[in-house]
Amino acid sequence: MFILGAFVVMLVDTFWWHIDYKKVEKGLEWHEHYHVGIELMILAVITTPFIPELSSFLYGSGFLFIAAEWRQAVEVIGPKVKAGHPFAFGSTHFTSSTIVGVILTVIAISSYILVEF
Repeated sequence: MFILGAFVVMLVDTFWWHIDYKKVEKGLEWHEHYHVGIELMILAVITTPFIPELSSFLYGSGFLFIAAEWRQAVEVIGPKVKAGHPFAFGSTHFTSSTIVGVILTVIAISSYILVEF
């Protein structure tokens, strides 16, 4: 299920880059791929004791969303290739994005500790 989750996200991410995503994410520019990945991993931690298959799917999905964020080192816009902003580094919303990422990471670690111990 992990591989299936990763594959589904690969398809979603590919589709995302082929639409005019700037219109879709208007006002949510600070919410990055890796935020979605961490959110899915939080859900995976919570569902592990109850539905392990779903948990595995969510871990795979979360992992690939985080990997997709790393992949944003460049942006291809038509024939032009320009530097991207993985993890919002160098973008105007870096601070807000980082704050959200830190909060989500703390929630993820706390969830893991609560579920496992």
